[in-house]
Amino acid sequence: MTEFYNLLLEATLIFTVLCLFYHYMLRHHKNHLANRWSLWILMLATVLFPFISITLWVEPLPPIASANADTVSAFLENTQGVNRLATFFLSIYLLGLGFHLFRLILQVNNILGMVQRSPEKYTTDGVRFIISPEVESPATFFHFLFVKDRTPLHPLIEQHEKIHIQQYHTLDLLAATIFKAVMWFHPFAYKLSSYFKEVHEYACDEIVLKQHGLHNYLQVLETHTDTEAKPNLCNSFSSFIKKRIHMMTQAPSSNSRYGIAMVLVFGIFALMSFDTRYESKAPILSKESRDTLPKLELSKAKSTDTTTPQKPQKTRENKTAKSNNTSEADMLKRFPNAIELTDTIITYDSETGKESVMIVKSKMIEAYNILIGEELKKKNPDMEKINEWTKKGRIQ
Repeated sequence: MTEFYNLLLEATLIFTVLCLFYHYMLRHHKNHLANRWSLWILMLATVLFPFISITLWVEPLPPIASANADTVSAFLENTQGVNRLATFFLSIYLLGLGFHLFRLILQVNNILGMVQRSPEKYTTDGVRFIISPEVESPATFFHFLFVKDRTPLHPLIEQHEKIHIQQYHTLDLLAATIFKAVMWFHPFAYKLSSYFKEVHEYACDEIVLKQHGLHNYLQVLETHTDTEAKPNLCNSFSSFIKKRIHMMTQAPSSNSRYGIAMVLVFGIFALMSFDTRYESKAPILSKESRDTLPKLELSKAKSTDTTTPQKPQKTRENKTAKSNNTSEADMLKRFPNAIELTDTIITYDSETGKESVMIVKSKMIEAYNILIGEELKKKNPDMEKINEWTKKGRIQ
């Protein structure tokens, strides 16, 4: 789960930097095709870069000394608390993701419903005209062109809307909406569809202007008021009217900033993807060593309870308890004594050629030591049960 949050954090940082660069450096440039691809690169870099990891070199770490059982128990308790908090935030993220994806499905379903509810439909030059009183201005969704009534469209407006269909602008809006669902917690994600719609309108205007001139096209635009595109997944002719007029009268822009953008993208890729892997030197453990979690080693354990010395038949009873699936309560009745466990851990440093020895002592109720040992012998031991027995059996 930690890996998931690291990926999400990296994606957030990448998206923030690239989105700010687009907003302030590229958004108002007249190279509309380059801007469209810049938005696609922005989305792809945000989604893909966190998953790419290129190791340039490996940095060795010195061996880490083993901690005693009390330290391990405290670490496990802290880890469980962090995991619960991480699960809580993951649940919130998934709820937000599901909500936005469900909303996208409703929006597509609404558009298809408009097609079904249309009183009249006809096809011209591969474009499906949909008569719908629900739209205020001509709007496109894939090959559908929604118009309010049967009144013929102005030739320049019809040409403008057909360019939307020919350049598959609806795919951009769908991708931006899915991206918003993934990054729903980021405020910039809600601007992405608007950025795409601006670029779409500028690109269509530019093509129409080259064929019919600025004066004729401005006369058409001035007859429309600036309105928000509805439905949201459609490109509407009456959107961004003032911005479009300003863009038409603007001088051509230099393309040098796109070079800076590519350098920025590669810099972010190098920063996020090239890394150093740290590997710890594995300690060489003696045969007398054991894991941090206590295992069954009765031959090393000595009783600290002086009231009732152990009898030889206890050993046979231990074997019987191991072979049977004895309950925790029965084990506590049979083996209530406290035992002392001793670990000898030997580590070797290949650089200095020296060995170090660590003695770790801990006390535990014998019954829990037996239960843990039996559980660890299983093919798939229950680690939650082992952690629980470790906490119960540990004597401070």
